[in-house]
Parts: sequence; C-alpha cells; structure tokens
Amino acid sequence: MSRAIFVTGNHYKADEVGRLLAGLDVSPRKLALPGFADAELQGPSPLDLASIAKRKVLAAYAVLGAPCFVETTALELDEGTCFTGARFKKELLERGMQDFLSEHGGRRGRTRVAVAFSEDGLPDRVRVFEDAIEGTLLTEPRGSGGFGWDNAWLPDGYQRTLAEMERNKFFLNMRHRPYLELADLLRPASPGGAYEAHLTVSARSEEDLLRFRAFCDAASVKCIFIELGRGAEPFQPMTASYHHGTLRHAMEEVRDMARALASDGFDVTRMKLEALGKNRDMPEDDAAALAQPSNYFEFHVKVLLPAHGADLDALQARCASHGAHLSRNARKVREDGASERFVTLRVHGLGKVKADARFDSLLEDLAGLGLPLTQRLREYTVYDSNHALDRGWLETSS
Repeated sequence: MSRAIFVTGNHYKADEVGRLLAGLDVSPRKLALPGFADAELQGPSPLDLASIAKRKVLAAYAVLGAPCFVETTALELDEGTCFTGARFKKELLERGMQDFLSEHGGRRGRTRVAVAFSEDGLPDRVRVFEDAIEGTLLTEPRGSGGFGWDNAWLPDGYQRTLAEMERNKFFLNMRHRPYLELADLLRPASPGGAYEAHLTVSARSEEDLLRFRAFCDAASVKCIFIELGRGAEPFQPMTASYHHGTLRHAMEEVRDMARALASDGFDVTRMKLEALGKNRDMPEDDAAALAQPSNYFEFHVKVLLPAHGADLDALQARCASHGAHLSRNARKVREDGASERFVTLRVHGLGKVKADARFDSLLEDLAGLGLPLTQRLREYTVYDSNHALDRGWLETSS
C-alpha cells in the first residue's frame, strides 16, 4: 500500500479527505507554494483546474520528495461567473457571505474539484481526477457545518445544503468520485469477494426509527438497532447489506445507499465495509496487516443468556480479559425470556492466522462459562469512515 501526503492547510478539508480515504496511509501537511495563490484567483470560465492542480502537485513534490497529492476547487455559476476556492475565500473575507449571496445567489451552477497525484515528480506521470456536482447557490445561507460555500450550496436532488448535511457531505459533494479513484491507485489491486456493509445513522425519535426501518424494508436490507451500553454513541441504528465483487464495486453500491439515506433526511454517521469468508482482501500475515494500520479484524460470537440466573458480570469480565466487549440488538425480544449479547473482538496489526488464534482463545474461555455460543463470525474491516463513533466502548486491541 502506498503512503501519500495530502498538501493542504485546511483542516476541515483534511478531515473530509481522511474519511474518503479511510484505511489508507495518508497524512495531511501544510506547505506554502509561492505563486499559486495568484494563479487560483483569476482565469477564464470554465477554469482549467486540472492544469492548476498538476502544476501545484509538481511544486509540492519538488519540496517533499515523496508521493503527494493536492486539490483545486471551483464554484462555476451559469452565465460565466467562476470562482476558484481561493478566490471565493478572498471574496468572503472582503465582503462577507450575505453580501456575496445578494449579488450571486439564486443562480444554478456546479462545484468542481481536480485532484492531482504525483508518485515520482515526473510531469508525464501525474494522475488527475476530476468531478463536479450540479446545484443552486442560495440567496440565504443555511446550516452551520462545513466550510467554504457549503452553507449556501444546495446540490440537485436534496432539500438541505451541504452545511445542513455536514455528516453526509463527504460522500455527497464533488470530492467523492475523484478520491475513490485515488484510493484505487494507492491501495493494492483488490481481488475482491464478499463484503458486508453497515451504514450507521443518527436517529433518536421513534418517528425517525420507524422511517429508518421503512427505508431498510424498501431497500431489502437488514435493519439493526445496536446498543453498546456506554460510550460516545451508545445507540447505533444501522443497515446490514451484502455485496460481491471488487472493493471499488462494493463501495459504489454502499455510497449509493448512503446518498439515498441522505436524500430521505438521515445523517449517515459511519460507513463501514468488511471483507467476509474467503475474501482475498484479508491480510494473511502480520506484515500485510501492519501495512494497513487503520484496518482491523473483527470477530463476533453470540451468547445466549437464560432468563434467570445469568451472570452478566462474569461474562463481561471474561470478555474484558481478552480485550473484547459486549453489545446487543436493542429491539430484539425473545419469547422465552432469554436475552442475547454480541461479543466483539477487534484485532489490529496481526495477520489472519494470529488474529484467528486470538479469537479461538476467547471462544475457549467463554465456553468455560457454560453459556450457548452461536454465530461465530470473522470479518476484516477494509473501510471505516468514523472510528471515533465507538469511542468509550471498544478500545483498540493489538
């Protein structure tokens, strides 16, 4: 897997790109590139963003001497008005958003991005990825999230601005496809196989939960209401769906579903893809696992607790001794009065053989409690857009 530096001084942008490239060894770095600010402040419409991005990445490589990428953005309005990201920022600093929108708001157009990657500093080997989304620049800002034009940009097909969909915007705006293509370039070719995907949403009211269940029913995917019991997000409604093919193909399908959820008014707080069974994206040895520091094996087993006499504290203690934790399906009630718990063990930095051994040791220890164990499952998480969602519940084990 290739390492790469994202040259940017915008920490909001770095965070968004980090979510798009989750699982890859990418780090942001602020770097002054003299002469490029002026080049991005003016130019004909439509701008040649690809050329600007290519010149920037070659200048960055000349300083860093390491694989790196940059991006250049633009807001193009119908009738020929065009603002690069740098020029837009300058306009806001000088005029303020309200004054800017009083002149330009109410017009249709598109937001564009060009992402340029250089592996070796050679001009003819620079790779450029571009995309755009159509929409409308509003006359009044809406929403407090995001940055740049997000609070005034209403993408086609949605009723909320990007700022109002802050949790969703990383897969809704113009960056999605270019960074998906860059990810294909940075990671080893995916032989693919079977994947399970989960989309976690922010839904608290009973009305939202009913709407979410209806969405899952219509999409023919499983609806799960996971309760962790503690942590930053102890209640996590999520989808469960299965996909087959390459990782790129699976991610396209999952992000299509995420966009549909966003269009229905849900905030998608996490996208997660897990390689299953004999999927060859699983690392066989420790070296391959260590090359993917953000990815991890995740093992599950279901424990059945009888209606009376179950020692939940003993189960928790046995799990904790192996770095495993408990959760449950909050909406599942058994007629016999028994309850179920999911035991989850995450393993970073180990290949399949050693990770399996960790799980086998856990299973052997749990068997000593005399409780029924079912549905043993090994998965390898190849993409997780929001590790922090489990903060306070499941700590990293290695």
